Amino acid sequence: MNNLESFQTLLEIVLLVLTLSSESPFLGIAAAICALLYLLIDSDDSDNDKE
Repeated sequence: MNNLESFQTLLEIVLLVLTLSSESPFLGIAAAICALLYLLIDSDDSDNDKE
């Protein structure tokens, strides 16, 4: 993923977490956890592509 795609993904995740947390704090927490897992899994996949 290049820098622009990474930044766009980060903004989308922040928007999702803020939107869900305004509806319910528990939804915001769940979205934040899922977003962190997504970023960790995605960064692992991009590390494997470089090898």
